[in-house]
Amino acid sequence: MTRSSTMKALVYKGPGQKVWESVPSPKIAQPTDAIVKIAKTTICGTDLHILKGDVPAVTSGRILGHEAVGIVDEVGAAVRNCKKGDRVLVSCITSCGKCEYCKRQMYAHSEDGGWILGHLIDGTQAEYVRIPHADNSLYPVPARADEEALVMLSDILPTGFEIGVLYGGVKPGDAVAIVGAGPVGLAALPVLLAQQGLHDRPGRRTSGRGEEVRRHACPEQLPGQGRGSNSRRDKGWRGCGDRGGGRSANLRCLPEHRAARRSHRQCRRPR
Repeated sequence: MTRSSTMKALVYKGPGQKVWESVPSPKIAQPTDAIVKIAKTTICGTDLHILKGDVPAVTSGRILGHEAVGIVDEVGAAVRNCKKGDRVLVSCITSCGKCEYCKRQMYAHSEDGGWILGHLIDGTQAEYVRIPHADNSLYPVPARADEEALVMLSDILPTGFEIGVLYGGVKPGDAVAIVGAGPVGLAALPVLLAQQGLHDRPGRRTSGRGEEVRRHACPEQLPGQGRGSNSRRDKGWRGCGDRGGGRSANLRCLPEHRAARRSHRQCRRPR
């Protein structure tokens, strides 16, 4: 079916203003582009920062969003890794694959990419999106995979893993506190539990999120069970409560966590 000349999209109109409206459908601009029909997308704490006016680089008229699963609708002449009809995961980070940063696997600093979707170019909260450097920025989706689960791999789980676990220098056997049991915190927890020697010990609960943590990552540990599950006196542990929004996973791995968090602040985009 031929793509319509217009589509629906969530458009930023300035601080505190967003509109679901008809806009022109994207077109191939470079031979390395692909057009993806969106099947699943989601919001991010970054989008909330944009809507508050915290990201001045995002101008009025920009389509928001940088996370999605979809179906390739059209590819440029130079695209080799995907074709029309392929189901793909859209990375929140666009990688040109050629610059020095990409060669060093520092894709967020790509000289012709990085975090541009829903920021410097139109994003994924729409019926269609244009993906630059498609060969390096789209990933095939396995047959019969759960698209609703896979959309978490665009940004949410990688953030919990890379910014939390890797940048936090977490090692097997460390006692770790996740501050904020939002999507990123919940995504970081199963990664941590997969490492040998790490155990879940939720701290003080001020809402229902303590139970959510256990349900998603620790089904074998029922609420209120487990020695010291609500204690702040366990060796090496600092208890932490639900901080409300919980968008960012701040992992505290004592005593190294402070330097890691400083590094995180220097390179992260707002969440």
